[in-house]
Amino acid sequence: MSNRFIIAGLLLLPGLAVVLPGCVDQLDVNTTGESLPVVYALINPDDTMHYVNLTRSFSGKESASVMARDASLLYFDNAEVYIEVVSDLGWPVKYASFIPMIGPGKKPGIFIESPNLLYCLNGSLRNYVSDGYTVRLIVNIPGIQVFCSASQIYYTPPEILLPAPSHHTRMNLYHGEPIQIKWEDKYGYTSYEVSIRFNYLEFCEQGSEAVSARVSFNHDGKIMEANQETSTLIQILNGDSFLSLLAQALPNKVGVIYRKFDSFDIIVASASESFRDYMESFEITSDRLGLPVSNIAGGIGLFSLISRSENAGYLLDQLSLDSLSEGRFTRHLNFVIW
Repeated sequence: MSNRFIIAGLLLLPGLAVVLPGCVDQLDVNTTGESLPVVYALINPDDTMHYVNLTRSFSGKESASVMARDASLLYFDNAEVYIEVVSDLGWPVKYASFIPMIGPGKKPGIFIESPNLLYCLNGSLRNYVSDGYTVRLIVNIPGIQVFCSASQIYYTPPEILLPAPSHHTRMNLYHGEPIQIKWEDKYGYTSYEVSIRFNYLEFCEQGSEAVSARVSFNHDGKIMEANQETSTLIQILNGDSFLSLLAQALPNKVGVIYRKFDSFDIIVASASESFRDYMESFEITSDRLGLPVSNIAGGIGLFSLISRSENAGYLLDQLSLDSLSEGRFTRHLNFVIW
C-alpha cells in the first residue's frame, strides 16, 4: 500500500495581497499513486512578469515530512507550461511558453527551501486581451502522458469612482464625511480586495529608505445575471479601524529614529469565481477532507485571472497626521507630523 501526498507550495503573485495558504497536504492511503500536476497561478495581464508554481503529487512509504524534502519527488523534470489567448470569435491571438527558473528560497517549513522551481513568462499580456477573450493555461509532461489545462474569461478591471484620481488631494480620516472608496461592479467579479498602500520614509542611523505597508479589506462580489445592470460597491475608510490595522501591518523595528508619511494609494483587485471557490474551500475542510477545490482539468490546483485598478498619490491633512503621530494606535511607530 502506498501513500499519496498532494504537495502544493503556493505562491503569492503580484496583484492580490490576500494571505494564501502556504501548503496543502492530503493523505489518501487508498490511492493508486499516480503522479499528477499540482498547479497554482494567478495571472494579471497588466503585470510584466507572470509566474506558475508547478509541483506534483507523489507516492512513497516515507512520511510526508521526509518526501517533501526531496526535490525529485516534488518537481517534474521536463514539464512544459504555455499560455494561450483566444479571441471571443475563436481566433488565436497569443501563444507563449513559460521558462523554468529557480526562484528565491522558501521560508523554512515542511517543504524543501531550495531549489524553488517556478515557471516564468516575461512581458505584459495587456495588448493581447479584450473583454470576452479566453486565456488558457496548458501544462504538458512529455514522456508520461500527463496533460492538463484550465481556462478563464478576461474582463476589464473595475473602475474606481471615488475618491477621484488624486492631484495631491489631502484626505481627512476623522472629520467631515467618511472617506468612501467606491468602484464599479461591471462584470460581476465574485471576489474583490480593496487595499490601502501606505507609503512612508523610514529614517535610521544608516540613512533613509522608502517603505510601504498595506491594509486590505475583502468584499464579495456577485455573479452577474443576463441583462443585469452595473452596480457599485463601497468601502468606508474609518480612522480608528484603519490606524489600528496599520499598526498591525507596520513592524515596530529597532533602530528606527522616525518615520515620515509620504502618500497612500488605493488599489481595487478582483478575481474570478474559481478563485473565490478555491479560497472558501479552506474554510470547509471537514466537507472536502482538507482538499481545496480545483479548476485544473487533468491535474489539481487553481488558475485564475486577476485584475487591478489603482489611484495613487493621496495625502493626509494635518489633523490626520496628528492622529498618526500622536494617536493611541500608532504613536509607538514614531511618525512625525511634518
